[in-house]
Amino acid sequence: MCRHGLAHHLRPGRRASRTGPGSQLLVDLGPTINTPDGLGVAPDGTLILSVPNFNNEHLMQRGLLAQAQPPFMAAIDMRNALRPWYQFQPRDLHPDTGRVGPMDNTFGPDGNLYVADMQVFASRDHKSRILRINVRDGVATSVDVVAEGMIAANGLAWHGDTLFVTDSILIDPASEGKGKPLASGVYALALRELQGPAPVRIAPYTRQGKPDPHLVSVFASSGRMGFGADGIVFDDTGHLFVSIIEDASILKVTLDANNKARKVTRFAQGQRMRSVDGMVFDPKRQRFYVADFLGNAVHTIDTQGRVNTLQQNDDATGADGRLDQPAEVAIRAMSWSWSTWTWPGPRPACRSTSRSTPTTISPSLPCPRNRRRVRLLTATVAAGRSRAPPSAGLRTHCCESTCRRHGHGTGQACTPRECLGCRPHPPFTLHTQGRYVANR
Repeated sequence: MCRHGLAHHLRPGRRASRTGPGSQLLVDLGPTINTPDGLGVAPDGTLILSVPNFNNEHLMQRGLLAQAQPPFMAAIDMRNALRPWYQFQPRDLHPDTGRVGPMDNTFGPDGNLYVADMQVFASRDHKSRILRINVRDGVATSVDVVAEGMIAANGLAWHGDTLFVTDSILIDPASEGKGKPLASGVYALALRELQGPAPVRIAPYTRQGKPDPHLVSVFASSGRMGFGADGIVFDDTGHLFVSIIEDASILKVTLDANNKARKVTRFAQGQRMRSVDGMVFDPKRQRFYVADFLGNAVHTIDTQGRVNTLQQNDDATGADGRLDQPAEVAIRAMSWSWSTWTWPGPRPACRSTSRSTPTTISPSLPCPRNRRRVRLLTATVAAGRSRAPPSAGLRTHCCESTCRRHGHGTGQACTPRECLGCRPHPPFTLHTQGRYVANR
């Protein structure tokens, strides 16, 4: 499909019928999206979805895709209607690699959208960039490169007028001897710098040399995936939180007045998390919501670092609304949304075993306990055939208050069929748009 055919195949408002146990697909992302990733939220509540389509080559080799799909930015409005938002032009591609890899995206205080352009799958020679998609009256008009020189630009978060960026790889492991920990880190870029006449140039990181002045902190991790710092978010007290995807951990960073790390502590690790990718903080509920890429799960974490699993399932295609490597989480009004894409990870940690083609949006909140009528949307990339039976791995959870009858807390497994305050319900019941929807 050529770029001109994108709008035709990405039909606005296209919705799928109920398929699979306990799920109702809200949006079928169609054949143009095989790798959804970042989820930004526009001022009007529209979700901006980054579509790097990194799975092109693999899917074509397997005969699941006729031709490569270009990367682009999509929009999902408040009615869950899908449409193209920005189609990258030839001038937007990296001049050396000829590619663009949009990952996390976030709107800045200037009203423009900032996008992490991850070039690591094309080159590890510090080609990753930060792009600014200029927005005029809500319409994306053009792209400017505002920062360059990273290996794997990934997560983005604004704090005031400063953009914080995770670089998942500071030093290419192939350039070092075996056994060394993976180095990743965070950079801080002031808005005034990003508005300058030329892109901010990040100097390559070395273990012995003087670091780039924009570097906030460096983290060491196991190297089992080859990706370290990933998700990034601030809480309402100004503390920075960074996920280390390969170690299933979240670090809490206290910053000084110059945006340098004054103190780094381990905030959460493990507790059923197999990895931590994208994450958000909800100041109203004082909870973090994190995407567990390797565990096919989404977890909540309280301010004390206690982890509760909101949803988890075994290997799945995602076509029935179950999770297939969730990558990003976003909060929109009274709903959570997350995007997932399939990329088999290290076994046995990774529950997904293959990559696949169908991409969908579906509700996926497994308990009728929540009285606030919260809606969850899941963007999934289904991967081949699932090895798990249709209901394998699903479980019910309490969503809000502690369940005194069963003596467990929020989000913990609730195997009996009745929770205190909930009417009796069959297992794997989903709460969707204020309605109780049971498995069939």
